[in-house]
Amino acid sequence: MGFFAVLSLILATAKLTPALRRQSNHLMRSDDLRPLNDTTALGCKCKSEASCAPSLAQHHRCDWCYVPKGCGDYTLSRGSYDFCEYKPPDSFTSLSADAKLKQLWKKITGDKRVQPMFSKGKFLLVLLKLSMISTFDNSMEVFNKGRQKVIHQQGVVLQFDLEVENSSPYTGMLRPGKHRGLLRLGSAFPPETDIFPGVAVKFLRSGIHSANTVLLRQTGAKTGQNQFFEEALTNHVAPSKTLTMLKKFIQASGCRSMTGLSDFCTYAQDGKRARSANFPYEIKFDAPNRAQFPINTRANDITAEVMRALKTIPAGTHLYNFYAKSSPSARWDRIGKIVTKSAATTSWFGDTQLFFRHQRMEEDFKKHPEWIKAARVDKPFCDASTDSKGRLRPVSDWQCPGVDGVPPV
Repeated sequence: MGFFAVLSLILATAKLTPALRRQSNHLMRSDDLRPLNDTTALGCKCKSEASCAPSLAQHHRCDWCYVPKGCGDYTLSRGSYDFCEYKPPDSFTSLSADAKLKQLWKKITGDKRVQPMFSKGKFLLVLLKLSMISTFDNSMEVFNKGRQKVIHQQGVVLQFDLEVENSSPYTGMLRPGKHRGLLRLGSAFPPETDIFPGVAVKFLRSGIHSANTVLLRQTGAKTGQNQFFEEALTNHVAPSKTLTMLKKFIQASGCRSMTGLSDFCTYAQDGKRARSANFPYEIKFDAPNRAQFPINTRANDITAEVMRALKTIPAGTHLYNFYAKSSPSARWDRIGKIVTKSAATTSWFGDTQLFFRHQRMEEDFKKHPEWIKAARVDKPFCDASTDSKGRLRPVSDWQCPGVDGVPPV
């Protein structure tokens, strides 16, 4: 190769290297679960890696970031900006459900430290500054950079099988058979005065986003419960007085006492879409032994004692019976059970990064509009899903401009 040919190659490489470096910022490491740089609704790249956050000017409603000039919107006070969109990298989404579970489990068990609880002052301050909309529109398996877990700050994580009976009429993750998933258990708020049990469920699915749902104590907050398993949990629970007072969840849904299940039942674990999705109105977990894994209520540190008790859950435990209601007026039908497939573990990753998406009940109402009136009677705070003429409002009413999240099924 001649001198001028070599020189041309060097110059071409020099020009290409910065472009490759810029491109690499938007790729992911093989063991990462989110892009190195956040992107926005208009396809812009955030200028700073940890810049997505809400601001007081919008009542801490929508996550946004500064973007390069000429991309996104522009205001004199803010400059160039756009709203953040949290989509998982294709390299992770395309994996099989089993490969995703292995990758997550490695992170969950890699560091067994427990996140320290916030003080009451810090709890309120961080909660006030969080976007609740991201809880419904983040389709990654982890929180966006800079976000902190405020509710359910501490918990244990385990693998489990949902053994669904042949009698189940439902599809997706509730179709008959065994489905392997992740379960995170903990108290929604610090348990010194009242243990408020909650469970988050995640099923990884091949080639698409995961199936998630969350359940809390059926009777809501402040019941004086002192054992974790003594009351049933459901996905229809009125929010606490604190969340109601701060008007946080009303930013994200008009039915803030319920979460939906339509996405949960639209795709199976192999990623295949059900021809005709069938999902229940409500689900319930009820422990077969409500005294199992007892908590010493006389312990000096109840928060630590709750974690100690939950850590004793071994593999092979029939932890909950699983019930479903096909409609607001239907009876509860037992459709399966939850059996642990690993011992429970504390996890720094589980406490600080692992994310369980919530689904808006409006997406379920779109498929079953006959549920809307009954839902208002069933639970308080389910009164704003329709407009003044009684028509179901579009999901976009509760989303940030241009941000779709997981497309409604």
